[in-house]
Amino acid sequence: MRAPIWSVPTRRVPACPYCHARTPGKAYLRQCASRCGETAIQFPVSEARKGKCPHGRAPKARRVCPVCEQVVPREYVEGRPRVIAVVGAAGSGKSTWVASVIRRVAKGHLDDRFPGMSLDVLGEGSRLRHDRDRVLVAETVLPLATEPGPLLVSLHIRPRARAVVIAFYDSADGSAANLEHADGLVLAVEPGAAVPGDAGITRLAEAVRAARGLRPHSRINMPLAVVLTKLDTVWDMVDPASPLLRPVPRSGGYAVSDGVDVHHETAAWLGHWNKTDLIRGVHTAFRRHRYFAATALGDRADGRREPIPYRVEDPLLWLLAGFGAIPVFRGREGPTS
Repeated sequence: MRAPIWSVPTRRVPACPYCHARTPGKAYLRQCASRCGETAIQFPVSEARKGKCPHGRAPKARRVCPVCEQVVPREYVEGRPRVIAVVGAAGSGKSTWVASVIRRVAKGHLDDRFPGMSLDVLGEGSRLRHDRDRVLVAETVLPLATEPGPLLVSLHIRPRARAVVIAFYDSADGSAANLEHADGLVLAVEPGAAVPGDAGITRLAEAVRAARGLRPHSRINMPLAVVLTKLDTVWDMVDPASPLLRPVPRSGGYAVSDGVDVHHETAAWLGHWNKTDLIRGVHTAFRRHRYFAATALGDRADGRREPIPYRVEDPLLWLLAGFGAIPVFRGREGPTS
């Protein structure tokens, strides 16, 4: 069944991932290639003739935002990008979650569920950040600070299918611009940590409402995924029969029944750690929300050289299902072996 969980309008004019100015794709600038020498110029996409620069040569593929003059990947300008803002307290694992889920998809670890799924990191800035982050994840070393700016990726659910372009932003509280243009929100919560409680989720909700021009105390339609990170640190507390340790469904989409079971179990553990204020605040402020539990770093048992992430992709799959990018399965699917 292809029906999404919720309806999210598609923006015809995407915002620049750096300055957030909404500029039509034809108004972005292209650049002459180096062969044009001293005569090289920048020119609007609309002025390209048969894909050539004014000198009759093939220009560079990248685009330049006419407002902030930042280089923007062509796939982002020509696609229908989705913006995912990742927030959480310092040390909650938000940056590591982003790096881990991208690494997991890029290395083909979801091929048993999504044959042929592939991911490309877009732009030099995103590639440099991803190269740094994937080394940190492989070495189980946490980044000292969050890098500014977005991490842009192009995700192909199936071979030759239209790519889903995603801009990940991660910060401690989410900047106003990121929250204004976000299609989905991910909140990272560390087991047993004292924050964010009711005051933290209230501040986040107020920031979202202010950024999007919503009325005070109104419920927010933007989907929120609350991720209990570092699950490996509390594995010994979890019953082996718990949905948190159940084999991941094999379905080539989002399995609702499994997600609901994990949602309720994670909420129960958050309540066990005295996070009832957080649960109450999420329910009050966000119309669409779901709880997840994952570990990005895992452990190195049995002599493994690299950590094995567990369920890090679940929040992204839930958001993709809501965007209509992957199928939704209402019943329980056969688990992986």
